[in-house]
Amino acid sequence: MWRSALRTRLCVLRPPSRQYARKASPSGSLRKQILYTTPSLILETFRKHCFHPDLTRLQCLRPGSLSIQDEQSSQSRLPTPYADGQWDSIVHASTLSSALNGIDTVLARHASSPISTRLVLPTWVVLSVLLKEPVTQVEAFTLHRLAMSQPPSHTAELGPLLILLSAYWLAKHRMYAPLCDVVLRTLQLRDSLHAYQLSLLLRILGQANTSREVQHFMSILLDVAIKRNLDLGVRTYRVLLENPVATSEVARLVERHMRSRSYAPNLSHTRAFLRIYGGTGRRRIAARYWRRIRGGEYYGPNAAYTMLPQQKHQMLVEHLRSFRSPKKMNMYIKYLLKSTARTREEPVNASSVSPPTLPRPDGISSQVWLQVLQIAARKSSISAEELLARFNAGKDHIGSPRKTLVAYFVAIKGLVRRENYAEAIELLEDVLPMKAHFDGPKLTKAVEALTMANRPEVALRLLLEFVHKQESSHSPATEHAARVVAGAQWKSLIYAPRSQLVDSRAINSFMACLLRIRRPDAVFYIWDTMPQVFHVEPDSTTFAILLKAARFARMFEGALQVAIADFGMGRILPNHNTEVELHRQRLGREQAVAGLEALLAPGVKHQVTGFWRGERAGDVALRVAWQVLVGNWPILASFSAPVRAVRRSVEEPASSPLADLFHSFAGDNGDDAAAGGSGHGQGQIRPYDEDGRTFFSIVPEDPAFRALIDLLATEERAYQIPLVLVWMRYLRVWPSRDTLATALVYWGEVTLEGPWWRARTGVWESGYIQLIKWISRWVGKRRMPREKDTHKALERVRWIRDFREKRGARNSYGE
Repeated sequence: MWRSALRTRLCVLRPPSRQYARKASPSGSLRKQILYTTPSLILETFRKHCFHPDLTRLQCLRPGSLSIQDEQSSQSRLPTPYADGQWDSIVHASTLSSALNGIDTVLARHASSPISTRLVLPTWVVLSVLLKEPVTQVEAFTLHRLAMSQPPSHTAELGPLLILLSAYWLAKHRMYAPLCDVVLRTLQLRDSLHAYQLSLLLRILGQANTSREVQHFMSILLDVAIKRNLDLGVRTYRVLLENPVATSEVARLVERHMRSRSYAPNLSHTRAFLRIYGGTGRRRIAARYWRRIRGGEYYGPNAAYTMLPQQKHQMLVEHLRSFRSPKKMNMYIKYLLKSTARTREEPVNASSVSPPTLPRPDGISSQVWLQVLQIAARKSSISAEELLARFNAGKDHIGSPRKTLVAYFVAIKGLVRRENYAEAIELLEDVLPMKAHFDGPKLTKAVEALTMANRPEVALRLLLEFVHKQESSHSPATEHAARVVAGAQWKSLIYAPRSQLVDSRAINSFMACLLRIRRPDAVFYIWDTMPQVFHVEPDSTTFAILLKAARFARMFEGALQVAIADFGMGRILPNHNTEVELHRQRLGREQAVAGLEALLAPGVKHQVTGFWRGERAGDVALRVAWQVLVGNWPILASFSAPVRAVRRSVEEPASSPLADLFHSFAGDNGDDAAAGGSGHGQGQIRPYDEDGRTFFSIVPEDPAFRALIDLLATEERAYQIPLVLVWMRYLRVWPSRDTLATALVYWGEVTLEGPWWRARTGVWESGYIQLIKWISRWVGKRRMPREKDTHKALERVRWIRDFREKRGARNSYGE
């Protein structure tokens, strides 16, 4: 331990010439004012760095810069390049809706005129429209398409400004799929981007609502800033690190960028690094920053208040979160007890680093005990009886009701992980009378415990109760008052974001538990009615759960049911004989809630058939997957697979060499994948389904693509796997080794040929080897799956197929 401390002390950054520091004050080291990015601030920043005549035209249109009378008079003097003033109704419109209506009027007038040239809106007119706040997602998407439709020749200098204003409104409305388009467009301009432009985009992403999807965009842009050696500034670092869901990857890149720019972290940065690395289990790195804070080894004045018991205790708890082993935690606590006793007897030399001590010399505080309990709950080697013994031994000595509630839910989560649902429900019944004090994470744990205990109807009632509570707390009057206080400017609360009682994490946990208790029909129903019932939009995790449910539903298909569906008579199957079941997306909220309650009602036997919307669940899920991917990113429909499969699926007999020869010439290489095998043409896929529902909140991550690959192989479409990998590459989604190993296992089944075919064609390199080389050029040899990853994928695929065959055999006999 002392050698580690010495090594850390030697590696501390020395104060370089280029540094910055915020004035430390005991009143609020973690609550300092951050300059939030707004459209007017973005425009003002561009005016300082870019002297363009269009920005001069917009100077008098900045929101909040003038009074109402002055703004009206200045807008009346706004110069327009046209004598008829056809742009006045657009620029001077009070709302975005009226401005868009004015654009439609101008375009319709131009289309009816004999002029055949295409009308291009002036850049300053488009900018004036982008400065108006959209109310709905439809208006925000319209602004995004308007900004992206400007010709590059007309926006050579102001193109980044259009991108930033579009990204601002998309981030506000949580439209992460179009926001991904903005990031990809920015990467195309990365060689011409200036430092202030990339810094503004990172600050927009950092102050967006807490979302894991945005963290992936930050990592991509930070990598660009590091490679081009662009200066981001202190405000950007603060916004990125203070985000509540900041990942260790973002922290690592920020750390790397600081070193490349010769920046030394100040106290606030060091605290943020300690919190992020501690929460993600990076114990060695968290310990390094913990020792730096204690030794005052950060840039800026040495804040004496960091050694106060309360501040020291909080930082110690953040460091303890990095432990993952109860044994190492107990050893560290013993070390803390000894150092605390030694410090009381012998005063520490002021020139040396103070040893870590406990805030209470007479014993361990409740927060430290809670961290010990959390580590024990995460460790699977500790039995449920031992976990309950530790919980019962300390719960009566906590004192604080809030901390007691936290301890209960830590124990509940540990018991659910050990599949001891009866004990978990007993503890949950003790805290349900205090449900008024539940927050989002506690509600998620309660829903998970109830559902896994086979009481999903109770979990649903609890979710609906909190949905009603959330609706009453966010009434229109409250929203209007908040907007008036904020001065009609969007300022995302970074340090204390508005907590959603029922968010996507709670619904994802509910759906995952329903799938674990073998209720894929309920998962499909929630996907169809999620916006009506819970006021929540799906994310990448929800998308992955849906694809897993569709693959799992294949196990409930009987031979007779599949034959009926293949003949187009799926409506006569159980639970699929009404128009309501086929079009759940059109239900009102009361009808949707009633239908879900009836579906989860206890005592009613529900026959899971493996069908969804009157069709096979796999077909519908793949159609939804293509709607999400190709609908949000239409360019994906133009991509083709890099290699060609010999046969369409592993189920297809390949014993005949002539069959392999035929499919190698006439087989699919994935080019028809834009249709998704669902009957929809390539040009018919839109960013919304037939009922008008959008999927702007979904940006698929690696687990979602792995679930899609599994479903393609289950639905005998393994030949489309290379195309999915091409899509991942375009969307900048780095695949894990498990995903690549799974894809190669499925791909080998449809592409490996016999020696006759190789001798006949003279091509001795199979499609399997070709895909391996293509993946190696993409991710590099270091990221390629190892032998153990391939064995793990083989065992997983074998287990899935064995379970499906056993279940399918029972369904064939009507069981």
